[in-house]
Order: sequence, then structure tokens, then C-alpha cells
Amino acid sequence: MALAGQRKAGIPIWPLFEQFSGFVHLSSEVDRIVISWVRQFYATMWIHLEHDFNGFMLNDWQERLYYSRLQQLLGVDTSDMKLHQIVYGDALPPHRSRARGTFPTDQEIWPLFMEPFSNASLRTPDRLRLEAYVLHMALRKTVLPRGGNRESLTSLQQWLLLSIWRGE
Repeated sequence: MALAGQRKAGIPIWPLFEQFSGFVHLSSEVDRIVISWVRQFYATMWIHLEHDFNGFMLNDWQERLYYSRLQQLLGVDTSDMKLHQIVYGDALPPHRSRARGTFPTDQEIWPLFMEPFSNASLRTPDRLRLEAYVLHMALRKTVLPRGGNRESLTSLQQWLLLSIWRGE
């Protein structure tokens, strides 16, 4: 998560993360990250079906990180609404890809895209404002799945960008 404290492509993205107080601490601890722990975390991480917690292994111990604790650690406000609910409604995996998701309205999403932006404008990474594009690329390198589709923005990606942009 070193992305929060750095400049990417000369664009400061830190202000987008400063509103989440836990990121200040997280970015200051980057030099203390144990790479083998990170690899084990990603190799064993799974998400509970109801999105209540993440499960993972750490030093051969099974761990659970509940979302309420993660929200507390990162300084993110809690909300009853989850992005997956906004995007997919009650569709369960693996059927979410068929549901395609609910996209933000043009009125909600326009601040992330270059002008001119209208109802007919494409919502692709190359049309994002530079700050939003850098944020999108930072998320792709850290928390987003490594899917092969790089030419478009999924509904989940758009909502995630918009949520961080708004500080929600």
C-alpha cells in the first residue's frame, strides 16, 4: 500500500487517501513490511461469502480479519451499504459477472472523466482525468483482481474510484 504516500506519474494521489486516517500510519510503516508475509497472505486469502471477513494464513496460523476491524484500522467510516450490494444487488458469486452490475449515473461519475463528458461518452481508462487514471492504476496494482480486461472499467471499478474520490 505504498501507493498512498507516493507520487505516481508526477500526480499527487496522497490527498485522496489522507481522509482515511489509517492510511497515514500504513504508508509510514512501508519499510517494515515482511515480503514473505505479504506473499503468504495473498496466496491464502479468501473472502467470506457474506463479505463479513477475509480469511488468510499467517505463519501457518489461520487468521480472520473482520471488516469492522479493518474499517477501524484504516479509519474508514462504516456503512450498511457495501459496494458489492450497490453493484450486484443480491447476485451471488460466480453469477455476478452475468449480472454486469449497476453503474454510477453520468451525473455521479462525470468528475472522474475528461471533458467533454456526456451521456454518450465512453467510460474507459483512457478517458479518465489524469488524477483518476493514476488512482485507477494504483488500485489495479494493489487491490483489484488481475483480470485481463484493461480496456474498460467495470461497474465495481467505477464505484470504487468514485468512493475514494468522494472520500466515502
